[in-house]
Amino acid sequence: MILHSVCMLINHPAAVSSERRRPSLFMANSAPVYLFLILVWGLIPLALARTGLRIEVDEFGMVGCVFTFALWLAWCLRGRGLARVATVLEAWTLFYTICFTVSLMTFVAATSQRAFFDGPLAYADRILLPGFDWPGTMLSFSRSGLPVRIANWVYESIKWQPQLLILALALMSNHRRVWHFLLSWITTLCIVVGVFALYPVLGAYDYFGIAAGNVPAMLDPTPWNQPVLLDGLRNGTLRLISLGTLAGIVNFPSFHAGAAVLLAYGFWSIRAMRWIFVTLNTLMLASAVPIGGHYIVDLLAGVIAAAAGIAVAGWITDRVEPVLDWLRPFTWRPVNRHKGHVKRPLSA
Repeated sequence: MILHSVCMLINHPAAVSSERRRPSLFMANSAPVYLFLILVWGLIPLALARTGLRIEVDEFGMVGCVFTFALWLAWCLRGRGLARVATVLEAWTLFYTICFTVSLMTFVAATSQRAFFDGPLAYADRILLPGFDWPGTMLSFSRSGLPVRIANWVYESIKWQPQLLILALALMSNHRRVWHFLLSWITTLCIVVGVFALYPVLGAYDYFGIAAGNVPAMLDPTPWNQPVLLDGLRNGTLRLISLGTLAGIVNFPSFHAGAAVLLAYGFWSIRAMRWIFVTLNTLMLASAVPIGGHYIVDLLAGVIAAAAGIAVAGWITDRVEPVLDWLRPFTWRPVNRHKGHVKRPLSA
């Protein structure tokens, strides 16, 4: 009976091909994202011990269990052939994991005692825009009514745009673009954190002495919470990090500006959503100055970081696929990579 089955497979190679194309748990393009998380979480205990920081183990452990269950469910769904649903769930889970992980990385980097870099950035703004009065402009904009309300809304759109982009791309079966977006997000964040570790910044509102009460229309408290967190991490009064403690503390480069570039680039591949989200992210980039308390030069640095992140992610994606060909029996690919197949470019 076994010999008969073997002969049938030999005589019918299509059966073998069909078996090899059976969906399995993982997508090869997701490997760099998982590798990043594994490497960082392997180093975080050493970094925490070196800096004297501690984390709320119960809180982080609970979130880790939830994320692990979500990933397991996504793998099971892909194994059942529900590729699009699986990619949405897996990519959403990994996106939030990346955000938590990099936020923790910024807290570790903030313990350095390097001098704050606000003075040179404020000077660079005066060189770029002679006569630009940052404090006066922000005080006036706070009283602008509708424009400041729009700025608040578009600035906060960073909280839902990535999830919508992942959902749209996955439903279009553009799985490769999903993983390129996540890898671009990671590489841009790594560039931003690296620069932040060398050139910490308190932010323009703190540098110019503008209290939150002077600009009540600016609803995001981050520009005023950021200096408090940085001081606590530097002087040792903040040593225990909980989920509630994690917040944005990076001012230069502006990741809001970088995210605007990444999201506009991601939505550009979706014709029906292209111009709506290019416009939205252009506004989000501009809103980072009044709402996020950024210097103008912060935006330029954020745009450069995102452009570099996209390029590096593309380079990694193009080179990791041939390396991972030997894992093909254990991974799932949205397209067949047989001889003569032309790989769909990221711009498609």
